[in-house]
Amino acid sequence: RCNLVHCGKGILVDYSAGHVEDSVSGRIISAVKEKFDSDKVTFHHGVSYRNILVLHGKEFSDDVIYSKPDSSQGEPLDSLCLRPRDPNNPEAAHTVAFLSDIVSKVSEFISTLDITKNLTNPPNMIWPWSPGKTPALPPFSDVYGIGKAAVITAVDVVAGIAKCAKMDVIHVEGATGFIDTNYEGKAQAAIDNINKYDFIYLHVEAIDECSHIGDLDLKMRAINDFDSRIVRPVLQALEGRQISFAVLPDHPVPIALRKHTRTPVPVSIMAPHIIPDNVMTFSERNAQDGSLGHMKGNQFIKKLFNIEFNHETTSRPRR
Repeated sequence: RCNLVHCGKGILVDYSAGHVEDSVSGRIISAVKEKFDSDKVTFHHGVSYRNILVLHGKEFSDDVIYSKPDSSQGEPLDSLCLRPRDPNNPEAAHTVAFLSDIVSKVSEFISTLDITKNLTNPPNMIWPWSPGKTPALPPFSDVYGIGKAAVITAVDVVAGIAKCAKMDVIHVEGATGFIDTNYEGKAQAAIDNINKYDFIYLHVEAIDECSHIGDLDLKMRAINDFDSRIVRPVLQALEGRQISFAVLPDHPVPIALRKHTRTPVPVSIMAPHIIPDNVMTFSERNAQDGSLGHMKGNQFIKKLFNIEFNHETTSRPRR
């Protein structure tokens, strides 16, 4: 993964370079590709500040320690440098040296582009992180004994995981991964495709992004938008049908910390096989009194799909 970030006075200031507009970031990455793409490294534009850097060849290793940019804002760059996990691993050491050199050259180049002028927190550095190789994931449908599955998202890492798990990715025009995303389009895409798939995962990133920014008012707006422009229209359109629904975040991002924590998240499930409990509102505090209990690992998805399975056998759930 390769963020466009804004740094100043030796500090990582903004992990998203002011949530740089996609039209701007696309031109930046296009210019970077033209100048720096080679048989060793290629750049690929994603959405807004989110991009991909690919290293080609067995000389490189993903055994590298990195700093997560959205958890490192305000910290000095000197403390956030890439480094090999094993100093005795020559491929990892070479990878760090190669990336450090390319970061320096590309960042200097980006800072000279006219398109970055007059922007608030303009992109002036690339930030490689979360290295890895194509994962060998089993098809999601095979693991859980269901038919076709799909994902609706604006975030490339979620779409990439879905593709690796042989799930379809439903693209929605105007989906940005931020507060200005096309909520109505994403909700309608879920409604329109529910008859084509046994499972649809609708992913919204805006609440997470507002949390990393540290803006409480913006986060509350994002939560309200998710509730009123995603959850409500989907439930209303599919009311009365024997369909299971779940609402949950993937992780907390407290405003005070502006980074992910491992605190358990609230979960709400409405399904034909779920007996309603007495909890009437969805919140971290009230969820602790719910009947679902503290689910771990794949217990949530098994509860949602109403299945019991082991490694050898699966049973098909109801949609």
